[in-house]
Amino acid sequence: MDKLANIMREMGQNARAASGQLRLAPAQQRASAIREAATAIEQASQTVLEANQKDMQRGTAKGISPAFLDRMRLDAGRVKAIADALRTIADQPDPLGVELQSWQQPNGLRFRKVAVPIGVIGIVYESRPNVTADAAALCLRSGNTAILRGGSDALQTSLAIFNAFQTGIIAAGLPEHCVQLVTVADRAAVGHLLAGLDNCLD
Repeated sequence: MDKLANIMREMGQNARAASGQLRLAPAQQRASAIREAATAIEQASQTVLEANQKDMQRGTAKGISPAFLDRMRLDAGRVKAIADALRTIADQPDPLGVELQSWQQPNGLRFRKVAVPIGVIGIVYESRPNVTADAAALCLRSGNTAILRGGSDALQTSLAIFNAFQTGIIAAGLPEHCVQLVTVADRAAVGHLLAGLDNCLD
């Protein structure tokens, strides 16, 4: 098995192991991790902006369109908006344990449909750095572990945001593999994700 396949398989296994712990984590702990991540991203703003500048320079050299570059571009205001969006997600009502539907059979047997975590979610997205934070927070809030694979043109920015997000996860006492970022630029990584990582993805 090649090196990339091993890397991706290990990510899947780590996500699956973390999923068992995350699904049992109380709502307040999950929300706390997201709030801590928001603070960490604000504190790492300079690091995030420096990484973004490098991505922008590479993108300009590659001839990426101005519209695409604008979607990649971050400034202090956009970094703050990312942190604010995380706090908004953290403040939302807990989506787990909510009764979605209930019914009773003629024989008196009663059924309830209740929201539970899906498990391990793989997310592939273009070079929009804010999605790294948004996707991680939404998965965490809903009790799902996530493997993220953003566009390679914004990889350094996404990595800086991810590293800050990890600070929040660890500060809240959750498993570090609740959220993972694919840092390999090779497009074959997407193929491994879509193949399900040996049934580790749900």
